[in-house]
Amino acid sequence: MVGFSEKAHQLGFRKFSDIPEHLVYEEWDGVPILYKGVSEYARQNYNLNQFEMGSSIFQSLIVEYILGILFISKLDRKKYAIVTNEPGLHLGYRNNISNDIAIIERDLIQNKRSVKYGNTPPKVAIEVDVKADFESDFENFNDYIQQKTQKLLDFGVEKVIWILSSDLQEVRVATQKETTIHTWTETIEILEGVTFCLNDMDLS
Repeated sequence: MVGFSEKAHQLGFRKFSDIPEHLVYEEWDGVPILYKGVSEYARQNYNLNQFEMGSSIFQSLIVEYILGILFISKLDRKKYAIVTNEPGLHLGYRNNISNDIAIIERDLIQNKRSVKYGNTPPKVAIEVDVKADFESDFENFNDYIQQKTQKLLDFGVEKVIWILSSDLQEVRVATQKETTIHTWTETIEILEGVTFCLNDMDLS
């Protein structure tokens, strides 16, 4: 992926500053990555200024389930901060991405009162599905996941967990050493003995 976003061009934008901020999910090497659904919204001739992005019920329940496990676990909360609500992460010049859940060592956070994106690599980053409109700017779904995962690992994140709730219903766990793929019936370690199994979610 090089140059200006193909998706943004298709929507009639010619430069980054033309794009309404609420349409931009991430920025990779100066290239805007738009929210998934923007193109469909535009095709329906709706006003892009009124576009709103949110998670599905299923995605929201997955995040709630993982957070519930983290908050009641024996994870040392004086050592680690558990942050959510798509915390922004500044990787470097014109490189800004977000996570669904991130676990960060508190002592490494330089300015806890900052109103800017964080620049501390999380210990663990957790993603629930793909929220980026990847179809024009990446080869496919997996290409986006692999590139974002590598960006996070290169930045210093120790573990990246992708929870994919679509037809795949799988969990991908990436570290510097390897990437493994798991079914929803398997138990996955987040950090220091804190585990989850998506089959244990209450969906009744």
